Amino acid sequence: MEEMDTVQNTQAAEHRRVEEDQDGQAEADWRFEQQHREKRERQAEEELDEFEREIKEIELRAEQRMKQVGVGGGLDITV
Repeated sequence: MEEMDTVQNTQAAEHRRVEEDQDGQAEADWRFEQQHREKRERQAEEELDEFEREIKEIELRAEQRMKQVGVGGGLDITV
């Protein structure tokens, strides 16, 4: 009987260890995914900032060009 209790306790301890390992792996997986999600968000923000800078540069060049050719105000395109 005592030997059976020892086996059951050993099995229960092993089962708890496996569950803890699985919980630890799940947490590690979640952290990994979270870090990559944050990295992708930062990259997207940086790309957006760069795109907005490029748009401002284009707008500034367009304004300067319109002044050079004597176009006042904005463009009025009629179709």
